[in-house]
Amino acid sequence: MTTLFTQLQGSFTMTNTLDWMLWYEEIPKNEFAEALKRASQHYQQKYGHWPNRVQLPPTWEQEANTVKANLEAAGKNGIEMETSKNVLNRHLKVVFDPQKETA
Repeated sequence: MTTLFTQLQGSFTMTNTLDWMLWYEEIPKNEFAEALKRASQHYQQKYGHWPNRVQLPPTWEQEANTVKANLEAAGKNGIEMETSKNVLNRHLKVVFDPQKETA
């Protein structure tokens, strides 16, 4: 877990932050599901645990909804997906939020 010093009312306090990684899917033919799989595997190798949240560009929203529905139908809903206009096309912001319980 990384830490960040935040200045509050003249004193420094240490606060926990999220472990996150920005992923660029360099293989143009890969769809969202494959990009998420590759990004999650790389994240797990780098940080030692699986992500539980991902932010994606609006262009992948429809594919993400299909993936989410398939995961929920299989009883595997451990990753929260949200679209963000701040995430560029073919990019994913992969996050582990320690405050979020995974299923």
